[in-house]
Amino acid sequence: MKFSFIIPAYNEAGYIAATIDSILKETEGEQAEIIVVDNNSSDGTAELVKEKYKNIKVVKEKRKGTSFARNRGANEASGEILVFFDADIMVPAGWLEKVKEYLKTSFGVAALGGPYQFSGFNSWQRFWEKAYYILGVMPHHWLLSKVLKIGAVLIGGNCIVKKTAFEKIRGFDEKFTFYGEDANLAKRLLKVGEVKFCLDLFVFSSPRRVMRPDRGILFNSWVGFIAALIYVLNYYSVIIFNRPLMKRHKDFR
Repeated sequence: MKFSFIIPAYNEAGYIAATIDSILKETEGEQAEIIVVDNNSSDGTAELVKEKYKNIKVVKEKRKGTSFARNRGANEASGEILVFFDADIMVPAGWLEKVKEYLKTSFGVAALGGPYQFSGFNSWQRFWEKAYYILGVMPHHWLLSKVLKIGAVLIGGNCIVKKTAFEKIRGFDEKFTFYGEDANLAKRLLKVGEVKFCLDLFVFSSPRRVMRPDRGILFNSWVGFIAALIYVLNYYSVIIFNRPLMKRHKDFR
């Protein structure tokens, strides 16, 4: 099977090379392609990728928003399996083998998802990060997808979707430009197959969304808590009302 790695990028010149290098290392000898979707960057992201990586496809999406960018990348993809990554992640060794094993042994699966493991966390922050997924995300995913059958958990920057399933639901709903687009995708994918959230399919992610390196542990713990709370509130707003609680977001670049 061929994997298409789709990376939306808005002003990611400082991160994207490390992301691409980790994907190239993990997919060595595999059927894979990488598609970078430049989403109106002004820092030379597209030029950097074109200059450094001759075999990587770079396309432009003028409409700003992750759903627009991911759909554009999916339209360009030739693989049977679509992998949606953020531009600031690192793929751990063995990740792709685990994905292939899940796809081979999970009959009827439409999508797989995994968590972020934020770089730079201390032991206290790492404890709460794990607790969030084990005690929070996993029980809710099971309840919503297996019992109530009204939704599932996917994280948009680390999810794997069969292209046939993606096309059946017509991709990301472009009404969701940032918050809630992954919850909406998972909700609709559940109608065409199983959606699995797998703790061992984690990727390393930049902590810029949940902490500031120039501030202390109390401040960063509060920032992390607020980020998690915002995600949960938007998630349930999408599941119940089919719209995110928040529509505006701050760029991290």
